[in-house]
Amino acid sequence: LDQSSNDIYMIHGETGHILQANRGAQRNLGFDMDTLAEQTVYELLPLTSEEALAAIVRPLRDGTQDLVSFETDIRRADGSRFPAEVRVH
Repeated sequence: LDQSSNDIYMIHGETGHILQANRGAQRNLGFDMDTLAEQTVYELLPLTSEEALAAIVRPLRDGTQDLVSFETDIRRADGSRFPAEVRVH
């Protein structure tokens, strides 16, 4: 997973804290893992509220879907944003 060119994150399902990010994600965002570990997914997805994200992942939590996806912007360390399709398993 660490060698994937796709950004891959492991996020704590309850708190939204970033537990792990592969090298591609760290390079793309401009954050090292120590800095990412201090953030939540809500800080990286500035246009997605906690409530909106909870609604998006609800089918995963209730077991009706194995995968959900949505489009949003992701914030880099320099403050710039880029559009991304987010797939949550």
